[in-house]
Amino acid sequence: MSKETNSILTETSSRSFGKNPYFISNTAAHTGLTGYLFKAIEDTVIAAISSNVGGNTLVGETVLAGDVWYMDFTSITLTSGAGFVYNYDVV
Repeated sequence: MSKETNSILTETSSRSFGKNPYFISNTAAHTGLTGYLFKAIEDTVIAAISSNVGGNTLVGETVLAGDVWYMDFTSITLTSGAGFVYNYDVV
C-alpha cells in the first residue's frame, strides 16, 4: 500500500470513528487494550484475540479489507494484515 493511500485511510478512519486510533501492522501481541472496534485496511488474519465474542473462536478468521468488526477486546495478535483499533487504553 502506498504512503498516500495509508495516509488517506488514517485520516478518513479518524474522522469516522474518533481521534487517536491505535494502528497494528505487525505480528506482535498487542495487550492492555480496551478496544470496541477493529477496522481492517487490508485483508487481516487473526492469530489470537481476547474478546467478548461468544461461540466459536475468531482465531484463524480473516477480516477483509474495509471490514469493521464491533466487539469488546483486550488483546489482539495478527498473523498478517493491518488495521486500526478504536477506543483503546494501552497499559
